[in-house]
Amino acid sequence: MRAKRKDPGAGNAGAEGFATSENGRDSKPIPKKKLAADSARANGASAPAKPEIRITAARLAMVKNGYLPIHLTDKRPLYRGWPDIVADAEMARRWETEWPNDRNTGSLTKFTPAIDIDILDPNGIEIIESLVRERFSGTGKLLRRVGKPPKCAFLFRTDEPFEKLTLYLWAPGEPTPEKIEDCKHRIEILGDGQQVVVHGKHPDTGKPYTWSGGEPWTVARDELPPLTAADAQAFLEDARKLLVEADWGVFEVKKREKRTAAETEDHYPLIIEIGEKLWGEPKLNGDDYRFGSKGSKGVNWRTGIWYDFETGEGGNQFDLLKKLKSSGGTAASPAEPKPVFKAGPFEWIEPSQIPKRQWLYRPHYIREFLSLLFSSGGKGKSSLLIAEALAMVSGKPLLNINPEKKLRVWYWNGEDPIIELQRRFAAAIKHYELMQDDIGDRLFFDSGRTLPIVIAEDEKFGTLICEPVIKDVIATLNENRIDVLIIDPFVACHRVAENDNSAIERVAKSWSHIAEETHCSILAAHHNRKSGSEGATVDDGRGASALRDAARTARSINTMTDREAEKAEIEPQEQGFYFRADIGKANLTPPAQYADWFKLVSVDLGNSDDGWEGGGDQVGVVTPWSYPVADVPRITPFDIARAQAAIRDGGPWRADQRSTREPWVGIPIAQTLSLDLTSKIDKRFVADLIRDWLGAGLLRRVDGVDDHHEARVYVEAGNAPVVPPTTGDKND
Repeated sequence: MRAKRKDPGAGNAGAEGFATSENGRDSKPIPKKKLAADSARANGASAPAKPEIRITAARLAMVKNGYLPIHLTDKRPLYRGWPDIVADAEMARRWETEWPNDRNTGSLTKFTPAIDIDILDPNGIEIIESLVRERFSGTGKLLRRVGKPPKCAFLFRTDEPFEKLTLYLWAPGEPTPEKIEDCKHRIEILGDGQQVVVHGKHPDTGKPYTWSGGEPWTVARDELPPLTAADAQAFLEDARKLLVEADWGVFEVKKREKRTAAETEDHYPLIIEIGEKLWGEPKLNGDDYRFGSKGSKGVNWRTGIWYDFETGEGGNQFDLLKKLKSSGGTAASPAEPKPVFKAGPFEWIEPSQIPKRQWLYRPHYIREFLSLLFSSGGKGKSSLLIAEALAMVSGKPLLNINPEKKLRVWYWNGEDPIIELQRRFAAAIKHYELMQDDIGDRLFFDSGRTLPIVIAEDEKFGTLICEPVIKDVIATLNENRIDVLIIDPFVACHRVAENDNSAIERVAKSWSHIAEETHCSILAAHHNRKSGSEGATVDDGRGASALRDAARTARSINTMTDREAEKAEIEPQEQGFYFRADIGKANLTPPAQYADWFKLVSVDLGNSDDGWEGGGDQVGVVTPWSYPVADVPRITPFDIARAQAAIRDGGPWRADQRSTREPWVGIPIAQTLSLDLTSKIDKRFVADLIRDWLGAGLLRRVDGVDDHHEARVYVEAGNAPVVPPTTGDKND
């Protein structure tokens, strides 16, 4: 039953941008210009921007307001069991530290269903949004969310969960789709087993999700309009009629109850039939077919992707067919499903008998693991990797690191031609005065222009791992007894979306599998998203975070900053030849004098064809370089903790060292570290420490007033220092 609308001049019906008649059914949209202005205002275009609520605060408020929040990567939860999570305040508070890369927040739609108007056409949006407001205004607070305009969604409440409902559409003038996946528009009523993004940034636009009418962290769930399964079905039927009257097309999805795969071949792909033979009769849930009593196995028939939420397995229909065959059945003659795996019993092993980790080139290359090197373009990444490759091949400490032995290295560059690689290697060999015997038969290098290595591709039904390519890589590594494989850059070895966490995770895990299968170390070089930025860390790698999470070690390259150059007395025109490589996250980045520094030097290949001295190709070669170190103590995390304790015990401490009324925060730090502030060197060192610790969050600035009621800036202790992880080896 439709709720009657108020007179537009009397209530919020008109304020929402729609004029209605008394009976509510003859609702007509107001002029498009006014509607567009109202929509823009609802999206924050003309109204003053609200202060953005912090991620944990939003999640805690949602719990308090009766919602079921979950943490998301972009628009999806990439972990098992998410539909059954019932978050409390303690759980929601932990997510920001335990899942730091999940910066978006969703709301489970089991008890908070959502009408998601996934339509790209403004006229279609106007029709359906008008119907939403006509039907539900006056029954509760209508919360409207916008992620990628003109699409929008509305939240509701229910005490009796229902399954997802979907209407597949095409707009006037668009060709009639032959398959359901060709429909560009849809209306979804998300229910039990789904979620809707409510907070964070849209992965396509990079802009925050916006709300009008309220937000889940300001409006309680009980204030939302009620929506039952019958209401949802009736709404879709009315939406269908209105759209058909406006010359929209509706794709009729045939129900599959009591129908075989053969009878519905056009809407019942092979992957559903395979799943049925493995797990029994499925139940349709929106785009997903769910199998098992708890629906723990799912197949999306639009994308052709399956996932087992209990085991964490997933893939395309070929992967599922392999699973069926391994269970003893075939597509023609199913067998009883067999356990995919069994839990391994613990076997007692003396600690001294456990094989030691095999570091090949500390601390960046270790057998059977994937390592990463992050850098923006043109900062010396490839030159550094070539120097490291030659050091490992020759067994010499070219960069002041001793390889475990003379290693066999394969360097694959996916961008440069083979002749350019020859120039780079030749320049490094010449600079380091290596001989042919130093290289032997242990070095291999190839170009992606002549030997492409693409181990994964995006296809219509999801990510396809190219098993034949992986087998060839494994065979090549084994045949040549390769110890180290360098992939430069990572983006050249796949053709999947860089921001797709699920796809990148499969690519990264494939390389980890190759490393384990061949007992070698694999390093992948990857670009930062902050091209040319200063102070980039491994968290700034371009695309999905799943790549970084899959690696054993990770480094980031940064060129010398202006301040670092000034302190080291490097001329501005020479500054670009110096760079540093830092391990780990930003709060583990060492001060400049303790970082691993390198310098690019130019080497003439001597290949001039006109007899001119110095007329050959000039090629950059990476060399080790030491940052000038003052005679001051090296600071450990324990020193930082002691300094923080001294700051907490006294104060207030001023940020400005020129302060005469109140003491400078450098005083307790200097006392803790036994430094003399009357010494210019020590005072400058303490000032640099304060700057670095503020940047790392170890200290924080706070605003306050002094005894004379004048505004001042003070400094307090911040986050506890992070102790760098070790492998337990005395050489770490």
